[in-house]
Amino acid sequence: MRLIYLGIATGITLSFCAEAVSAAPSITWVTYHDDQGTTLDYPKSIFSVEERETEAGAGKGFHSTDLRARLKLFNRDNQGQQPEAFMKSTFSFNGAVLDYVRATQTFFVVSGTRADEVFYTRCNLSKSLYHCFDVEYPKRGSKAWDAIVTRMSKSLRVDSPATLESSQADEFPFDRVALLEKLVTSVPGMGEIEFKPTKVPTVPCPASSMTGDASIPSLAPQVVLQIPPELSTSVAYYKGILPHGILGPRGWTCKQYDGSSGTTFLLAPTGDGVQLGERYEGPQVSLSFANGETSGRYEVADVSSVLFPSVADFVDSVRGESPSDSNAVDFKHDTYNYLSPTVVVFRTPPNVVGVGTRGTVPSNLAVTGIAYLSNTKGEPCLTLLQIRLDDKSHNLAHAILRQGIADDPSDH
Repeated sequence: MRLIYLGIATGITLSFCAEAVSAAPSITWVTYHDDQGTTLDYPKSIFSVEERETEAGAGKGFHSTDLRARLKLFNRDNQGQQPEAFMKSTFSFNGAVLDYVRATQTFFVVSGTRADEVFYTRCNLSKSLYHCFDVEYPKRGSKAWDAIVTRMSKSLRVDSPATLESSQADEFPFDRVALLEKLVTSVPGMGEIEFKPTKVPTVPCPASSMTGDASIPSLAPQVVLQIPPELSTSVAYYKGILPHGILGPRGWTCKQYDGSSGTTFLLAPTGDGVQLGERYEGPQVSLSFANGETSGRYEVADVSSVLFPSVADFVDSVRGESPSDSNAVDFKHDTYNYLSPTVVVFRTPPNVVGVGTRGTVPSNLAVTGIAYLSNTKGEPCLTLLQIRLDDKSHNLAHAILRQGIADDPSDH
């Protein structure tokens, strides 16, 4: 069966896009699931009208109330073809300008423009099927859609134990119990600290996307974390809209930044320390997530080229796309303690470049942290926790490091 990719109406206007993305209460996300296991998170408050299925097996369609934005989900027999071959034989993009084409062993993504519209198509491969969604929206104001489409793409999955994707979930195992035990024995000073379950106050943090600020999340007033008892009155748990938060000194300022490449969550004593891209050399804790399926793959490749030789094929493929886009990395001053082949604790000394200065600048303070890979949707993704505190905050730094492992990366 030959499926020709058809244009899917036009999208919503710029003003609607901006309002929908930047005002979190106006977006309601739900999860779509069909009997073939295709699962996708999508914004029901935008695609609020379900379309009538016109033919058996045609899939499910949704559109906005003004018919100016459409989403379609469908499954196709994989015909024994790998993603790139299937994409070329099944879809036609005649008349389109392709901005991004990527095919791996488990999925493919195509995005581009056709006339005044932007389209985005993704299909994930399971044992016998391709599980797909496509969406179109107006070229004018397309930046307002970046966060929405990124979240949808990251969420596409096959909820079936027999699929290739689920078998890949173990490619970068993250056994928290084993990793915490290894942390105690391999990181100097960690075994000397007593950790006890303690109630810690939460602090909601604002999030900012390319289209503006989102609302502050609603949190429970407290969480129970394992921390040194002497820190019980001086720390808080800061959290934005992502599943993970940051343990840090009470009274600090926090902000989260979301984009197509991933997410950065900053925590510092003052507002100067949470401005993305600003030169700041003071105390700071940063938690970042680089998406290996989007433009964040360049960051994943750069760091992995030094830290994670097990993904050398991925690094080579990314650098083969556009070598000039990959930054030269030099972590020669860093020291490492590997908790597993894809989980490493690092230390970057003061005033030098290393893993601890990715996204920031060297300062008079050393940086400790953890870097690890995860892979639940396709390509490897990188989580990087950077802790830049003074020498007097030894126990606090270790507590933040421990909490970085206690959070499960599968929640990403």
